[in-house]
Amino acid sequence: MSVRILLLIVNGIALAAVVAFVIVTLRATPAARPPRNVTAPPADEDLEGHRLERALALALICSAVIAVSLPLYWLREPDRQQESIRYFDKGAAARGAVLFANKQSTSYSNVTSLLCADCHGVDGNGGVAPTTYTARAGGTPMKVSWAAPSLTTVLLRFSAAEVRTILTYGRPGTPMQAWGVAGGGPKNDQSLDDLLAYLTSIQISPEAALAQSAAAVETWRDQPQKQLGDAKSALADARSQLKQVRSDSQATPEQHRAAEDAVAAAARALKRAEDWVARRGGVGDGQLLYEVQCARCHTANWSIFDPTVNTPEEVDLGPAGGGGSHGSNLRGGGVIERFGPDATAASAGFRSQADFLRSGSDDNMPYGIGGIGSGRMPGFTALLTDDQITAIVEYQTSMLDRNDPSTPGH
Repeated sequence: MSVRILLLIVNGIALAAVVAFVIVTLRATPAARPPRNVTAPPADEDLEGHRLERALALALICSAVIAVSLPLYWLREPDRQQESIRYFDKGAAARGAVLFANKQSTSYSNVTSLLCADCHGVDGNGGVAPTTYTARAGGTPMKVSWAAPSLTTVLLRFSAAEVRTILTYGRPGTPMQAWGVAGGGPKNDQSLDDLLAYLTSIQISPEAALAQSAAAVETWRDQPQKQLGDAKSALADARSQLKQVRSDSQATPEQHRAAEDAVAAAARALKRAEDWVARRGGVGDGQLLYEVQCARCHTANWSIFDPTVNTPEEVDLGPAGGGGSHGSNLRGGGVIERFGPDATAASAGFRSQADFLRSGSDDNMPYGIGGIGSGRMPGFTALLTDDQITAIVEYQTSMLDRNDPSTPGH
């Protein structure tokens, strides 16, 4: 039982006792007594007898209550403070849940909800943000589905202060807008604190985050073959449907054209899937890990690329590691220039880069050789094992940084 509930019960009992005493007193009919100023005072024998004993007994009882209750109160004081903290945190998280919610959420309010869940998912597990996007300067704006990241690990990647900065100022170059007044948004500091409290409440454990990251890599690894299998099945279904239409004497010309168009579309999808499988031949763990964890910032337009829908050329996908809206260019010597030579995994440059991947950047704090952090680079200690971080560094330094033309992929 919490201290707050216990105090409410004690106060309720005390209040009930006072009310009962008042009712009994008002309903009693006191005996007529002469005024005290005209009556003789009690004799000393009377005062020092039963009355004195009763007063001393009452004083002893009160002293005993105080002697017992005060230590008990102070013993529970740390718990009371923690209960208060949890009470306020729970209230802040509940208000943040309302701000985060969309119409599919149980906490939705048509007055105060900001519809964050429309992009990041009802449970914060990630989703897509439909937006209008121009892939390159002078290009044509197009409707795209931007991959919005999961927020259930955001505080494992960034500090609370960095997350608050993102909420305040948004992420320029992405659909993530500024929500804080300081960044030009509509919400005050209290609302940002509530949103941060809600995000804190939905964070998963580091163990779960590692498992989730590993599963994402395997899904991405298997995606080309799965897409190929789905495309073959879709083409077989389309051909079967066309055969049925052609054998149906009642079928209209429009139905014939629709079935033929479906076969043609399925054949194009199969060709794209076959090309994608061929292009992904030889992709190693380092590249897969880079694409799952790093590409959205360090590869231009990666967040709008879905190989089941479009090709790299259709979205003007930039070269792997060539720089994106938030990440720097990792090609052409930039990594070695920032972290030093990295001929082997035991070299100082290799270790420095691996440490940077683990911890991320802190705003205005130095890193590597002459680097000054912006706070936008997350740390991956909770999401990647040491072996996985080593694989990413090997991929960046041996293939991306040296512009190896044999690098497979998109």
